[in-house]
Amino acid sequence: FFWHCMGLTILVLLLSLCFCSRAEDYLQKALELQKHKPLIDGHNDLPWELRKTANDSVWSVDLYKTKGHTDISRLRSGEVGAQFWSVYVECDMQGKDAVRATLEQIDVVHQIATRYPDTFQIATDVAGIEEAFAKGKIASLIGMEGAHSIDGSFGALRAMYQLGARYMTLTQGCNNEVGDSSSNGCADNTDCRAGVCKNGVCSQPQTEGLSEFGKHVVVEMNRLGMMVDISHVTPAAMKMALMTTAAPVIFSHSSAKALCDVDRNVPDDILLELKKNGGIVMVTFVGSFISPKGPATLDMVADHIEYIVKGVCPLWKPDCNPNGFPGIGHKHVGLGSDFDGFDDVPVGLEDVSKFPYLTAELLRRGFADHEVSDIFGGNTLRVLREVEKVRDLMKDQPPAQGLIFPKRECRSQE
Repeated sequence: FFWHCMGLTILVLLLSLCFCSRAEDYLQKALELQKHKPLIDGHNDLPWELRKTANDSVWSVDLYKTKGHTDISRLRSGEVGAQFWSVYVECDMQGKDAVRATLEQIDVVHQIATRYPDTFQIATDVAGIEEAFAKGKIASLIGMEGAHSIDGSFGALRAMYQLGARYMTLTQGCNNEVGDSSSNGCADNTDCRAGVCKNGVCSQPQTEGLSEFGKHVVVEMNRLGMMVDISHVTPAAMKMALMTTAAPVIFSHSSAKALCDVDRNVPDDILLELKKNGGIVMVTFVGSFISPKGPATLDMVADHIEYIVKGVCPLWKPDCNPNGFPGIGHKHVGLGSDFDGFDDVPVGLEDVSKFPYLTAELLRRGFADHEVSDIFGGNTLRVLREVEKVRDLMKDQPPAQGLIFPKRECRSQE
């Protein structure tokens, strides 16, 4: 009996060592892949975190070590090659100081690159990302989170582009002049095309999707070479944006609605339309958008990726695919962590240093090297290239014209 138990113990130890060795092998391979191809994260809220904690003063904090999800030490450990910094502003700023706050957030991104030139390099296109990566720097790109940042102005949109913004989410938590938010939030009654604004939410669902102005904004973004981001919008707005755009679109921080039924995640029918468009969904790490019940984990984030790619249901939601969603393939998935924009981090993906562990998990699941590198960055580069091609094709079109002045209290013009 003693020797039988001893034999079992040794067997368990050997299996454990084998498992640990395999896990280490996957992690080393993940790190090697990320050293040769840039991992591109589509959404990080560090600029807003610096606004809250340091009043936008980059020079008063040490970005080598912060209390949040993001700092230089952990970005380096995570082998992050390029980062889209979200220049988020709250929706209650809408129609008031949203444009000013967005400019200040953009300035924070530029301040970061100025203070830490050996680490960060501002990039505005594929060539800039590749140049920064070749130099061993983290390419820093800018994404606007919500069209309240342009306050109904084509001129403001173009100015933000000139300052480096390379995507704009059409809405954020509030409806705006461009379209309907999946949250149906409002700053005042102007944001409710149906109903009235009560405690920050419209009293009735919105049904417009994108406004006529919103469709023109999408076309102008195509002309500029700015990616159209349809995270945060209603399914109707998603469909209208996909029908309007001439270039691939992105979801900068969303996951699969079939696995976690929250308003920011993407329904199966929209995923199929996204594949036809050539766009990508950048899977977010927000715990409440990953797990419908209980704490989220790194494995569950990988489950969302695998579902979107293959239509495979995880063990924790075996009935997720009653309609036979086939998946949209690995070419239409990216990463959009939303780090520093939420608190409920998945176990195993607690901060920016953990990206290689997700890469390793995808390798462990049998994704090929090229598929994994496409997911963690290659697909984002492809979309950005195609957006740049559409921009070049539209170079002879005149800029969008016209002004709109939403009826808000804080207006000097009507």
